[in-house]
Amino acid sequence: MKAKLTIIANPAARKASRQKTALATALLEKAGHRVDVLETEARGHATLLAKEAALGGASVVIAAGGDGTFNEVMNGLAGGEVPMAILPTGTTNVLAKELGIPEDVNGAVDCILSCRPKEIFLAKLAFPDGVERKFFLMAGVGFDA
Repeated sequence: MKAKLTIIANPAARKASRQKTALATALLEKAGHRVDVLETEARGHATLLAKEAALGGASVVIAAGGDGTFNEVMNGLAGGEVPMAILPTGTTNVLAKELGIPEDVNGAVDCILSCRPKEIFLAKLAFPDGVERKFFLMAGVGFDA
């Protein structure tokens, strides 16, 4: 086996997201990787799953969903050594488009297998209650929010 990969999938991201995740899993296993698939159950769950995957020895954590899932997984991995890959299965997938990651499963898996990790800048939002969240895509206030 080449690497231990963990896919964190949001099954509610889109109607065909489970099928896309299953196809990606099969392609990654065919390439010789061990793949664990974890499905989110509620808002914020992907962050917890990403932290657990990193502590459990995952070489790469793959966020399978849309921009919300990507953000949650990133919040679980930020500041650590385990990189995040993207499998776009959401409705719009703005981050994947911005990064040039194909929306078709074969193209996204090719990218996961051949692309090198890149650092991206994160912004941090601090709430009055002390809670902090990082984000990488966009923020809006006022009418925009």
